[in-house]
Amino acid sequence: MKQREIKFRNWYKPQEGRIYSDIIPPLMIYLSYQQTIDSGRTLVFTNEERTWIDESDFEDPILMQFTGLKDINLKEIYENDIVLDEDGFKLIVTYLVNYELEIGRNECDGEIYYSYITGYFGKFIDGSGYTALDEKLEKIGDIYQNPELLK
Repeated sequence: MKQREIKFRNWYKPQEGRIYSDIIPPLMIYLSYQQTIDSGRTLVFTNEERTWIDESDFEDPILMQFTGLKDINLKEIYENDIVLDEDGFKLIVTYLVNYELEIGRNECDGEIYYSYITGYFGKFIDGSGYTALDEKLEKIGDIYQNPELLK
């Protein structure tokens, strides 16, 4: 079984609007956190360079983890991306922990059986529930850069 690559995308808010940083490997997140504690400044790593930024320039950094999935155009899919499934439904990529899923009912006494699942799922934009993610997804944006897609 192939393991998925563990990496994150960072979304942060400078004084004017939000922007993405490059992909940050987990070790760099740890080192960046350590640097922040030690110096009051954050070390941002990109593919080609290291840059110091003042914490006061940014608000509420948000880390989004790579799901291990790519869409039909081979774009990497991260948490909080908005994708279209093969039926045209818009989904928000979400990580669920111990999500309670009804798996069946006993017809004799009406007892309901549940399973608890953890992993990446697509949350319907209208909030009506979740669905499994498959390989026939098309990434159309994310909840931060494309809030209009949430309508």
